[in-house]
Amino acid sequence: VQGRAGLGNCRLEAVVSDAENTGNNKLVADSLYYGLPTGGPELSQTGTTVDNCALTAHTGNTILKTQNLRVDLKLAGDYITVNQGAGDAKAAAKPAKGGDDTYTAPPLYKAAGEALLKLAAAPLSASASLKPPSLADLTSSNAACRLSHTWLLNKTKPYDKSQHQQAAAQKIRKELKDAKDSGAIGAWTALQDFDIPNAIFSDRSSGNTKIGTISDPQQLLTILPYYQVRKTTELTSLRGEFARLRNTIAQDPSGPEQLCNKIEEQQK
Repeated sequence: VQGRAGLGNCRLEAVVSDAENTGNNKLVADSLYYGLPTGGPELSQTGTTVDNCALTAHTGNTILKTQNLRVDLKLAGDYITVNQGAGDAKAAAKPAKGGDDTYTAPPLYKAAGEALLKLAAAPLSASASLKPPSLADLTSSNAACRLSHTWLLNKTKPYDKSQHQQAAAQKIRKELKDAKDSGAIGAWTALQDFDIPNAIFSDRSSGNTKIGTISDPQQLLTILPYYQVRKTTELTSLRGEFARLRNTIAQDPSGPEQLCNKIEEQQK
C-alpha cells in the first residue's frame, strides 16, 4: 500500500484513554462497527455508489466508512489495482497469454508468466548420452577399476576399493599405454563395437546391439554385473580344472608325456 501520506491514516489515531478520543475521533465499543450494512453480507450503497470498506482517511467514529481514494492503490505485484475516485474496486485485467512466449499482464506477472513459458518450451531429454571416457575417467571410475580387477587382473576375490583400486588403475594405465584422450584408446574403439545380446538388457529375446549405441544408464548397469558374474564363474571353473589337473599329475606315476597323451584322449 502506498502509505499514509497518499492514502491518509491507515491506523486508529486514538485509544480510549487518549485525550484526543473525543468528538468525531471518539472510538468506543458501541460505535466501533458503526456504518456496517444491515441485513447480512449484501452491499450497502450511498446513492448509486456501492460502499467500499477501507481503513484509510478515518474522520468519523467508525473504522468502516465509504470514502474516496486519493491515489491508485496497488497490491500483489501490480495485479489488484484500484484506480478510481469512487465506486467499486476492481481487479486489473487477468494476465493473458499472447504469443508462444509472451504474456499481456502487469510487469511482475508478465515476467513470471514468460519465464514459465520459456521453461516449459525448453527441450528436456529423459535419456542420457554416452560419452567416451578419457584415461583419467577410467582410472578414477570405481566401475572401471572393478572390471579391471576381475577381467584384467583375473582376481576372483570380490573387489574392495580401499584394497584393490590402486592395482586396478595401474593395470588400466598399462593396458592403454598411458593414452591421454579417448581417441587414442584403441580398447575403447573395440568396446564400442562389442556386440551385446539383447536378451541380457532388454525384453527382446534375439539379436545383438553394439554397446556403443546403448545410452540408457539402467541398461548399461544391467550389462555390467552380467559379464562380471560370468567372468568370475569362468575363472572359478578354470581354477577348479587347474587344481584337478595338478592333483592328477601328482598322483599319476607315468611321465609328463604319457600324461599329456591321456588328457588329449580324454578331451577327444
